[in-house]
Amino acid sequence: METNETCDTSESKGINEFNSDESTPTPPKSRTSHDNATKVQIPPTSDTPDARPSADPSEVDAKPIVWPSGSSPSDPISVPTGKDNKCYALEGTKKVVIFNQKVFAPRLKLNPRKGTEIDVKSIQNTFKSLDWDIDLYNDCTVAQIREVILKQIQLSEENFAALAIFILSHGEDNGTIFASDYPFRVDHDILFQLAADKSPNLAGKPKLVFVQACQGQETDAGSNVTERDRRRRHTSQDSTSTYKIPNYADFLIFQASFWDHYSFRSSETG
Repeated sequence: METNETCDTSESKGINEFNSDESTPTPPKSRTSHDNATKVQIPPTSDTPDARPSADPSEVDAKPIVWPSGSSPSDPISVPTGKDNKCYALEGTKKVVIFNQKVFAPRLKLNPRKGTEIDVKSIQNTFKSLDWDIDLYNDCTVAQIREVILKQIQLSEENFAALAIFILSHGEDNGTIFASDYPFRVDHDILFQLAADKSPNLAGKPKLVFVQACQGQETDAGSNVTERDRRRRHTSQDSTSTYKIPNYADFLIFQASFWDHYSFRSSETG
């Protein structure tokens, strides 16, 4: 199943025109089974990184978790996949959400992203063949992106098996991505909202986030390489094919903790 929504406030598809002095625009109406989710006022999200607590010397790489007085961890969340399972139990709807940003407010001085519809079509074709449901949102504002995450994911009563989010836009360093009106942060506005404590319906389920955007102004000059033929010796007369690869190719990077979080190390088990 595919849904296609245009978030651009200049088009008459259920989105009212507005300016910065008016209230938050009505988000695009989704045609999925959770249209009637309760409307919640979304508070603005600060782009200032959370302050880190001071670190004390310890045998572990983080301080023990201390719950505030009068509070306790929430009740355990039921998940479909056991901790010893070798693969995920994909029970329910596999959902793809695409935020496709092509045009931007003139004051941002960002060029239209010509050709982005080709990427959208590739994503749709790939995941449709894998039997995923696809929701496409075009040219959303920051408020509309937050509203989609809140109402269509966090407050949804749909039984998700897995979630994939694609963000196609302009970007800057530090995880800053542009919506049609303002920049937002992938960590604060997307990743934090998908965590198990904020989206218990996604706990223990795969969450894939793909970002097609710049992360700075540097370019990768690449390096020239040639393929080694192991089947025979080379001589000076051998003609070999030379081509260029990005310098930052062939990386697979794992980190022990999420951004701004400590990692733990046991003095006994490592």
